[in-house]
Amino acid sequence: MVDAFLALDFLFRALGSVGGGFVSVVTDVGAALASPFSGIVRGAGPPTVGHTADWPVLVAIVVYTAAAWVAARMCLVLLGQGHPLARY
Repeated sequence: MVDAFLALDFLFRALGSVGGGFVSVVTDVGAALASPFSGIVRGAGPPTVGHTADWPVLVAIVVYTAAAWVAARMCLVLLGQGHPLARY
């Protein structure tokens, strides 16, 4: 769900979507999730009017995906190889 919000936020900002209803919710949640990474990456050039690529969102997607993968692997290690869920 986190990656879905961030990906939609990036897509809506890149396409220059007009805020309203669903788009506002997605951009608000995406901005909150990406805020810890806002100081890491800045835009490569001057922003184009109406179309902005929010690079911290991409960093957030990578970090949150890696964290979820590590958490899933840790669960499998803690469950042990004999557990039925360890095969998946």
